[in-house]
Amino acid sequence: MKRKILIFTIISATLLSITIAASAQDRPYMRMNRLDNLAQVLELTDSQKAEIDELTKDFRLEVATLRNELQSERLALRSLQRATNPDQKAIYAQIDKMSELRSRIQKRSVDHRMEIRNVLSEDQKTLFDAMPRRMLGRRDGYGRMGGRPYGQRMRNQRPHGGRGGMGW
Repeated sequence: MKRKILIFTIISATLLSITIAASAQDRPYMRMNRLDNLAQVLELTDSQKAEIDELTKDFRLEVATLRNELQSERLALRSLQRATNPDQKAIYAQIDKMSELRSRIQKRSVDHRMEIRNVLSEDQKTLFDAMPRRMLGRRDGYGRMGGRPYGQRMRNQRPHGGRGGMGW
């Protein structure tokens, strides 16, 4: 019985690997990094590629800083919510700070996309605008968790280590 399970597992893993490899051949952007993907699809010149690379490095550094700030603010919100006597006004003020940071991240993402567009020719802009967001390595929203905006959970998903409830 154990031998049959082992053989079934090996065959399943092999078929899955073959399927993934075949799928990646149909979509070459799945195998490349984002800049190489843009360079190939848009036929970027070396100078365009270098400029976009520099813009992207600056963007990532700035957004990483904002996300770290957002994480700190989220921890502060949790502390306010867990206080013995939570102060509703302070909690609302903290939520407003977090909303401002999220807004800055989204606006910076739009700015970055516009900066990239400014480097492109008119034909390249047309292709760039038509590219699926996944080819650019972006998700809907600006965070993790399968495209949900940063920090939002699925309706029935429990917080890490918790027993359900409101998430704090």
